[in-house]
Amino acid sequence: MAVNGNVSFRGEGLNNLVLTCSGDKKVYRLMKKNTIVSHQDHNNHSDKERTEKIKQILENQVEYVEHVIRPQILKQFIAVHKIVTLPEGFAETIESDIADGRPVFRSQSLNSNHNCHKTIDPATKCAVMLPDLCFVTDVESNQCVSEDCPDRPTISVEIKPKKGFMPEKGSLPEESAIKYSVCKFCIHQRLKAKEGRWTKTSHYCPIDLYSGNRDRMKHALYAMCETPQNNLKMCMNGDEVYGKNVKQDLRAVLKEFFGDKNTNGIKKQLILSEFLDLILDALLYVPVLTNGHSSDNKSDSPPSNGSETHQGPLCSLKKEYSLKPHPPDGLSQTSNSPVVNGHTHQSCQKCSQSSYYLFDDENFNLPHNCILGQVLAVQSLDKLDIECVYPLFLKVKEHLIQHPRDGDKWSLFGPFKEETWLRPCIDTVIEDKESLEYAVDMVKRHNVSKTLQDCSLMVALQRLESSPAYKGPYLTDCHGRMYKFSVSIIDLDYKPFNKVQKVA
Repeated sequence: MAVNGNVSFRGEGLNNLVLTCSGDKKVYRLMKKNTIVSHQDHNNHSDKERTEKIKQILENQVEYVEHVIRPQILKQFIAVHKIVTLPEGFAETIESDIADGRPVFRSQSLNSNHNCHKTIDPATKCAVMLPDLCFVTDVESNQCVSEDCPDRPTISVEIKPKKGFMPEKGSLPEESAIKYSVCKFCIHQRLKAKEGRWTKTSHYCPIDLYSGNRDRMKHALYAMCETPQNNLKMCMNGDEVYGKNVKQDLRAVLKEFFGDKNTNGIKKQLILSEFLDLILDALLYVPVLTNGHSSDNKSDSPPSNGSETHQGPLCSLKKEYSLKPHPPDGLSQTSNSPVVNGHTHQSCQKCSQSSYYLFDDENFNLPHNCILGQVLAVQSLDKLDIECVYPLFLKVKEHLIQHPRDGDKWSLFGPFKEETWLRPCIDTVIEDKESLEYAVDMVKRHNVSKTLQDCSLMVALQRLESSPAYKGPYLTDCHGRMYKFSVSIIDLDYKPFNKVQKVA
């Protein structure tokens, strides 16, 4: 880890702490102590043993992203993860150095008798490094392309879209029938509100965001902006300006981003709408594949609301979004719906808790090769839901007690290799649903699906000059203003085998 600038706090979840180094436009993800302690007898090991164990866990995470997740998703959407060595003594001092930047509830927890938010083990000597995706980034090369320009700031939006579909009718036990009409996110919203974990219930519904209907998707983004919770966070030049913990005047932030000098009252009301149109353009963007062809189908394209997406000055204009794309390796498409290995998924569902009015005859589908379509396709690996997966998990767990070496045979705990872990799971159709192999594959599919259900999407935008020499993809809004942008997927940690037990 080359510290070329001040290290500062960027964010954290239950398992990871994210730091940024302003000098190199990189972020560093460090595992929090509670994550490491969850591995057996970790506290009973020496410092050297703990250091090696931490490194092994991080290597497994990087291997999982590289060999299990990236082969299923277009490479333009996932940055390469690398393990880097931390400076000597870094882990011992970083907790106090970043204390002022952490959310209040995290820092208060550090001063209580609970260690659930303890930052990092002093034995930590390495971290996972990624490009700082709060800035426009060429994801394939891991290079930042945002310019340091005071009058053209970079704005980023981090979105946690969550699970984008409901189970097919007849696939669950009768007692879980509510899941056919209410999505997982909305069920959890009501439960959390009842428990007092949220003072205000979000009207966001993932089924709307994944619908492929621009109006409906925009409705979902508006709901996120109204009640961001931990599903939306905006940063300006890497500093949080709007989200669960920070709520600046959003329209004032957007006015600064657009660079408008004389915003009148009418424009002030439209500024959020115009910004969300750009975010939608990025979420529906279908990149040019390596064969040089844009994976779009112009005859079936939805209306663009006056905006356009360009692949760059040397590439053809993409007049909107693909409905019949060319999927990456490991994925196939047999209809206008996202698919994995020939299994189609109809994205036009309706959650009864959504506040969007849906006409009965609505029939939109999400472009498979846009970032949301890619996420939804991999989420759809798990068709059984937890009620049906959990008994299969118990079956495998019971078998491993008597035959522990089979865990290695099935690579349940790693190594995460495409040939030995991923391909047997998604390429082979096991007809015998009573077999152990079927149970193993369904548990693996469930955990991969959970990874994409818990991921985040990063959209970064920076306004371009009127006659840009920029050769990357860019967006054009309804006023003709141009923006370089990037869109990517983060937070792709693997779910341990016993994770099934924890969420049952």
